[in-house]
Amino acid sequence: MPKKQRNSKNRSAGKRRSAVTSAFRKHAFYSQPCPLDLLVQEFGEDGAQWLTDEYERPLNMADLKLEQCIRVGEFTMDHPDNGATKYSLREVSETLEMTIQLILDRGRREGLLTEAQLRETDHGMDVDHEVDGPDIIRQHHWVGGLVLNHRNMWDFFREES
Repeated sequence: MPKKQRNSKNRSAGKRRSAVTSAFRKHAFYSQPCPLDLLVQEFGEDGAQWLTDEYERPLNMADLKLEQCIRVGEFTMDHPDNGATKYSLREVSETLEMTIQLILDRGRREGLLTEAQLRETDHGMDVDHEVDGPDIIRQHHWVGGLVLNHRNMWDFFREES
């Protein structure tokens, strides 16, 4: 599991990982530490060390669940109309990336971005979701955009009214 340069350049250490909203921190899996022996059993010693380095902290059970989904390439999403729905890693990654692009496009059109932000977003990259999908999904998990809900399914963050 080699670490990608793209990932390390795009996030500042620790900042993105602390953005998960308090509403989702209340879910038991977000506060329950992942036992090291379980992590090693799931991913081997090298894989467990790589994940710990990647997360820059000990993993919790929600992190473990995310990594298991990444490994098998399938997420059970809590679809609002259909309930439990299986989506591939690629589909989840594409949805997350498309959402970010829509937000950035709207920000550009409405003049909500600073000059520095405009310069940064103008470096549009072609994303290979087969290669970069796990990193995209991890980043959204770290900032609270992809969350494990109380029904033990993944969901996209929605602001509560």
